[in-house]
Amino acid sequence: MYDIIIMRVVISMKRNGFVQETYTGEFWAFDPQSEDVNIEDIAHGLSLICRYAGQCKHFYSVAQHCLNVCKDLKDLGYDKNIQLYGLLHDATEVYISDLPKPFKVTIPEYNKAEERIEEAILRGKN
Repeated sequence: MYDIIIMRVVISMKRNGFVQETYTGEFWAFDPQSEDVNIEDIAHGLSLICRYAGQCKHFYSVAQHCLNVCKDLKDLGYDKNIQLYGLLHDATEVYISDLPKPFKVTIPEYNKAEERIEEAILRGKN
């Protein structure tokens, strides 16, 4: 058991710090790689996150919102790549959550991390 912990610490150090467990494995938010992105992690995580910071009368998951966006884009005649982007546009929330817009714009490091994770997600799905 200690060998596994030591190996994980060494791997973590090689991958630039913090590693988080996901539904199917692990993800390094500070060193996002497309091969670490798993669509099951995204689907599972987004299905458990409520939109509007939970401030709605009924649970409305981020996953349902993303499916609605994808469907709307399809109905409007957009191609499959745009529909896929609509489906994945909130996928970073699985790895680093979301912040309300007024706060999000004041934290440049968060925005940079979100952009790197989004790039890894989109690279892995194209």
